[in-house]
Amino acid sequence: MNRRRFLQASALTAGVLATNPLSSFASERVELASNDASKGNRSNFKGVQVGAITYSFRAQGKSAGDMLLYSLGAGLGSVELMGDAANIFVGSPAEGEDVATWRRNALVKYKQLAAIYHAAGIDIHIIKQSPNAKWSDDLIDFNFEICKAVGAMGLTTELNLDTAKRVGPFADKHGKYLIFHNHGQPAEANFPGFDAFLAPAKNIMLNFDAGHYFGFTGKNPCDVIKEYHKRIASIHLKDKTSPTNPTAANKNMPWGQGETPLPELLQLISSNSSKADWPTHCDIELEYDIPAGSTPLDEVAKCVRFCKDVLA
Repeated sequence: MNRRRFLQASALTAGVLATNPLSSFASERVELASNDASKGNRSNFKGVQVGAITYSFRAQGKSAGDMLLYSLGAGLGSVELMGDAANIFVGSPAEGEDVATWRRNALVKYKQLAAIYHAAGIDIHIIKQSPNAKWSDDLIDFNFEICKAVGAMGLTTELNLDTAKRVGPFADKHGKYLIFHNHGQPAEANFPGFDAFLAPAKNIMLNFDAGHYFGFTGKNPCDVIKEYHKRIASIHLKDKTSPTNPTAANKNMPWGQGETPLPELLQLISSNSSKADWPTHCDIELEYDIPAGSTPLDEVAKCVRFCKDVLA
């Protein structure tokens, strides 16, 4: 990690540092310097809010502090936060502790976590708690309260019809989104179509993975975005080869070396960003092999610059 660049990019207010020193918040000790990096809306380019799912930094750390530092270092202004990072920050109930009491106290800690991120200039717009159809009513309710505590628009999970039917009504109840992330399902012969997953509740949305969609189907993801823009909360970005590529089919590639129409997609979102029923959050999901001598932070920063250059 380039220390000078990290010091320049990483910034928190003096008040936040006083109450939440990052030397203990993160698993590795990183000195921070105050500058203007956290002021204003970072990584928003012509109406497109470029962020990242913190899964992108999985090879560098897992704590919420790590995720914050890496996000700052990559120049991000928003994240889809992996739930395990937030849950580690909050901790687990003590042996014999009353669950209801623990949950009330935990929600205070989730709010504290969001305040730290917000003061640093980073919005937690989604939290991936991965609810599923086997969860109890009170666990589903609690996780939507977590969503509210961190100020997120909704909870992400993997595309599943049983989950849609079970958890979708809770999204309506809480006024938050249940957001489904796709992999290769649209290419499967028995795929029922996105409408089947969206039908059980009005607050079910898509976390549309444009890279996976292209890599598995070979079809232009912009067509899906145009059709379903009212039901897309966010878009995952990655560059992949097509399923018919003769050298390496459906392969994650460094951005600009694959075949996913990322420039077309970004420009489509930008041109419609002023419309209330269009998504504006486009999140980097880093899955290609990290080149020798580089880090996930460096590669995410390259992806941010790619988006900025496309939209310049």
